[in-house]
This record gives sequence, structure tokens and C-alpha cells, in this order.
Amino acid sequence: MLLIEKAWAKLMGSYFAAESMTPDQFMEDLTGYPTSGALFKAKKDKIKHIVESSERGYPIVLTTGCRRM
Repeated sequence: MLLIEKAWAKLMGSYFAAESMTPDQFMEDLTGYPTSGALFKAKKDKIKHIVESSERGYPIVLTTGCRRM
């Protein structure tokens, strides 16, 4: 995975540019498939979204947070 990260950062121009992207943008670049990101305030909304996405067969990636520069 580190080799992929290094190659992707080189493609983006720098690690700084790579780190400024959100996880959904990274996954879209990595896979070539469209993605969407979502922020939730209520736990019930998060669980509902995860269940619905899973039922539709969507891949799900969860993160604990995202830094924005």
C-alpha cells in the first residue's frame, strides 16, 4: 500500500497535495469509480446510510476524520 501511496502522491505533485484531498476523492482516483462523501451529525443517520449503501452493494469506506488544508 505504501508504494501505491507514493506513486499517487507523485502523480498529484506532492504529498501535501495528496493529503489535502478527502478520502472519497482518493478512492475515486484509486479505483476510477465515482464516489460520494457524507458527514453525519446524528448516529442514526450514519447507520441508516451505511445499511442502505450496503443493501445496494456499494463499497463502503469509513474514516474517523479528514483534515482539510
